[in-house]
Amino acid sequence: MKLPLFHPTANASFVSFALISLQKLVTADDDSFIDFPKEGDTHEHVFPPDLSKAKFSRGAPFGHLRPFGHQRKVITEMEKVEGEEITTKQIYMNTIYDEIPTKFTNYLDLSRYKNWTDEYMKEHHASVMVEGTQKVPGGHGITHIKHIRMEKFLNRYKNDDINLVMTLPEQLEKKTALVNFVKCGPVMPEVEEVKLWWSYGMTSSHIHADHEDTLLCLIDGRKDILMIDSEHEKLIGEKEEDLVMRWTRVMADPEHINMFTHNKLGRSSLKWTTLLAGDCMYVPQKRFHHIRSWGRAVAFSFHWKPILTNVPDFKDCAEPALNTVADLPSIHYRTDHRGKRVIDVDSYDTDLEKFRDEIFHLTNNRGYFERADFDRWWEQLTWHQTDKDYTNIAWWKIVKGPTERAADHRIKNLTENDLLALFNLVKKFKAHARNEDFKPHRYDEL
Repeated sequence: MKLPLFHPTANASFVSFALISLQKLVTADDDSFIDFPKEGDTHEHVFPPDLSKAKFSRGAPFGHLRPFGHQRKVITEMEKVEGEEITTKQIYMNTIYDEIPTKFTNYLDLSRYKNWTDEYMKEHHASVMVEGTQKVPGGHGITHIKHIRMEKFLNRYKNDDINLVMTLPEQLEKKTALVNFVKCGPVMPEVEEVKLWWSYGMTSSHIHADHEDTLLCLIDGRKDILMIDSEHEKLIGEKEEDLVMRWTRVMADPEHINMFTHNKLGRSSLKWTTLLAGDCMYVPQKRFHHIRSWGRAVAFSFHWKPILTNVPDFKDCAEPALNTVADLPSIHYRTDHRGKRVIDVDSYDTDLEKFRDEIFHLTNNRGYFERADFDRWWEQLTWHQTDKDYTNIAWWKIVKGPTERAADHRIKNLTENDLLALFNLVKKFKAHARNEDFKPHRYDEL
């Protein structure tokens, strides 16, 4: 008797084959990749979406389960300024000072980044370790981190679902030219992190806000950006915050906005802009935005804490002395030899009060800080060289007890000797990570 095509017994072998193939795909090792190139076009995508002829469907709110930005028919464009002739002082006084999100067209001198090709990077920086972000199959946007060599990443990223969003590798700091805005002026000494963004095809960020001001500059590809107006940020709903990586993100899938659970988010007022190669975008701190990248998208972003001075100084802009990221005086976040983000203790310049302020950041003005946040911060501060015992003792040194949450007065009351003990230990961990002569002896500083 011939079984119907869709009879479960008739298709048992096919189902088994499909499950085995899926398992191989999910558990593939680092040397394997999906031999199916992603779409690399950057120009055939309409943005902002044209919703003038879109209709409401019966029983479902407008834009339900559509990407973020498809829930409103009217979206206005962000401020934009021609960037070729603009000065650092004009950028600061007209946009940064008033925290106005602004696009600067043709601001980059792309001739200074001509070596940022796949071929050049494979030839000269193949062994640099990078931190790839890879989506979990069927994980609804969940990602996991994979540390691989630059050459292996470049061999995979046009086919596989992997991209870079990481602190610029220290080995590339001397190779990375600075944009004019961070060569001088009040922002230059405050830049504490430079990030590298590298992807292919269409990639989509979470709806998120950074805790620092950001200048995002694109050297290849295209990025479409949506920003929620500040007066509508109270509508975005549930959020989660990372005080170590310093961002806050909305608990919603930006590719499928559920208008039953996130109706207010979908109805929030938005502004848009598109970055092409050579363009830069200023994003103020704590402004929620969403970024979608297309094609081979390579970018850098410069991050600094908001500047409180009312008397900015631009005297050094007459003859800027800085050329590369390695010249920046206050880089706080770097990577170790494995591509993991670390906090450079030397950026405190032996100033123990700066070190105390760094611990205070974990409170986020809540009046307390959590053990879980401290553990992750300590891991980066010790260049991933710590162990459970050292972490426990460092926590006890600050909070003086076994609690999992401590009031901020514990940080205020730290004596200079306690701070110095922690500071010296961290310096030894960094030396150990760099394979220098001395390393921590168990509990010798604590």
